[in-house]
Amino acid sequence: MWWWPDRPPSRAATTPRTWRPSAPPPAAEPETEPFYMTSSSIARRAGGWPAAIVFDLDGTLVHAAPDIHAALNRMLASHDLGPLDLEAVTLMIGAGPAKLVERALKALGETPDEARVLALTDDYTPLLAEQGQKLCRLYDGVEGTLRGLAARGVKLGLCTNKPEAIARQLLVHYGIENLFGAVTGFDAARPRKPDAAPLLASLDALGVGIESALYVGDSITDVETGHNAGVPVVAVSYGYSKTPARQLGADMV
Repeated sequence: MWWWPDRPPSRAATTPRTWRPSAPPPAAEPETEPFYMTSSSIARRAGGWPAAIVFDLDGTLVHAAPDIHAALNRMLASHDLGPLDLEAVTLMIGAGPAKLVERALKALGETPDEARVLALTDDYTPLLAEQGQKLCRLYDGVEGTLRGLAARGVKLGLCTNKPEAIARQLLVHYGIENLFGAVTGFDAARPRKPDAAPLLASLDALGVGIESALYVGDSITDVETGHNAGVPVVAVSYGYSKTPARQLGADMV
């Protein structure tokens, strides 16, 4: 039975917590894939197998920065702006399309108002969909880890600030869409991460409570999302965060 020894914090902790499992963790599997962790090491960190694991997308499962960079620069060029380099754009990723556009405009010396940000976001989003998966890739070991978790009966969800249609397009492209019982992307009618609503929507769709779930992401936005929802968070050691993973306040790294 899956069990958390105590409730997760309501806000990001300053240091990773020490977990006290009620039973010995599952035996280790050979770690043959260079993912941030294998399915067994998730269980070793958490003290057992969760009923559900919800993942962030960009910077966690998929290295999507090159396509985001290409689409953003196409949008900027259409307004006689830019270009921005890949490194700069990569560090802007993580809070949804509107925030990406706002950060890009500020990097170019503007102080944009909300109307300008929304107008350019409307121009950017279809270009991102058109860009598709020309340059992105799954991180090493992701597919094997997801399939291993699903084979053990762990329900999988996706919670991202990326528009949901584009997120689903990525999953279909890589042939892993059938592994996910819930996909929650950006919806104008719902607050975006770090609000708890998108993650709670994913868990509702999976039929799993917060006490039986885990959230995996790469940024402070993801850590805050999990803690706002009352769900423990694993921070991956790669991705797009400016801050090192061990300084994000996640429950596990």
